[in-house]
Amino acid sequence: MLILLFSLLVETHGRGYIAKYIPDDSLYNSDAAVEVYCDLFQFKALRFFIDYRNELYMGKQPDKAISLDPRLVHYYLTPGFTFDIGDLILTACIVHDCIHDIDVENPGTPVFNRFRLLLEPAAFHLRNRGRDHNSRPLWRLMIGSYPQFPSIYAWTNWGADYKYEIKLDLLLPIIARSGFRFGLLFSSHAIRRKERNFYQRHVIRTELALYGRRGAFVPFLSYFLYSDDPLKNPDRMSILGIEVIF
Repeated sequence: MLILLFSLLVETHGRGYIAKYIPDDSLYNSDAAVEVYCDLFQFKALRFFIDYRNELYMGKQPDKAISLDPRLVHYYLTPGFTFDIGDLILTACIVHDCIHDIDVENPGTPVFNRFRLLLEPAAFHLRNRGRDHNSRPLWRLMIGSYPQFPSIYAWTNWGADYKYEIKLDLLLPIIARSGFRFGLLFSSHAIRRKERNFYQRHVIRTELALYGRRGAFVPFLSYFLYSDDPLKNPDRMSILGIEVIF
C-alpha cells in the first residue's frame, strides 16, 4: 500500500570528468570520475534517489614509459531523499564510500558511512545542473557526521579519524549569456578530527559551461588553495580538465 502512494520516476542524470595536474608528480598525475544519479520514486515534493560515483586517481612512474599509473579507486554509493522547499532542495542521505589500492596489497581499506544533510537552490542540484540558468549565483551547504559503533567499527568508519564535516560551495557567474556561462566556483570543506583540530580543503575553480539541449560541456581549471586531508592531499596544485553534465 505504501508503494502505491509513490509514483515511479526512474529519472536519471549524471556527470563525468577527466583532468590533468599541472605540474604533476608521482602521486598526482591525473584524475577521472563518473557519477550517475537516479530519482526512483516521488511522493509530492519528496523523492527517493540513489547515486553512484566512482573516482580514479592516477600517478606516474618516474623515469618509465608509464605516464598514467592508476593507484587508487574511490567509490561512493548514496541512497537518500530530497524534499523540494520552494526554490530550494533539501537532501538527507547516507554516503557509503570506500578507497581501494590498485596493484598494491593493502591489509586495511578505508571505509566510511556518513550521514549528510544538504541545502541548495534547485538550479545547483545535479538533476538541473545541465540546464542553462544564466547569471544567478548558486550555493550548496552540507553538514555531515561519521557515526562510530565500536562493535562494528570496521563496517562503519575505518581508516581516518573523521568525526563531523561541513562544506560550502559557491558558484559566481562572471559572464553569462544564453547558452554559456563563465564563472568561479569556490569550495571550502572542513572535517572535524576525533581528537583535535580539523582537516581542510579549499579549492577555487574557473569554468566555462557550454549548454546543449540535454546537458553541458564544461572545461575547467582548479587550484587547491589548501589541502591536508591524509587520504588525498594535492596541496597547492592545479588541475585542468573537462567535465560533461547530463
